Amino acid sequence: MATYNADGTTDFVPGESNARAVTAVWLTSLEPAAAALGDPPFTLHVHGSGFIPDAVIVWNGGDETTTVVSDTELTTEVDMSTATTAMPIPVEVRTADGVSNGLTFTLQAATVEAA
Repeated sequence: MATYNADGTTDFVPGESNARAVTAVWLTSLEPAAAALGDPPFTLHVHGSGFIPDAVIVWNGGDETTTVVSDTELTTEVDMSTATTAMPIPVEVRTADGVSNGLTFTLQAATVEAA
């Protein structure tokens, strides 16, 4: 049996049969953490721990094409041209072992420059 800790580590109970090491996926930050409607496409960097080769960024409930940079960083390309409404967007990471904690990306209204 495993206990998943808030810092992303895992504790195992000695003597458990068929136990396997499972690293809990934990998100710590998004870079950038916000964008405005109409912004150009950008690369979203998801930072955390426990990222494994099958890790997938889940953006607003949908799986995104994900690049595993390291066990602490994932990236995906975000195209803002399809966004029409300012809103908070939930971001998680899914692996075969489960789903991470969530962070919020803030999609802001378009900025208007004064004339």
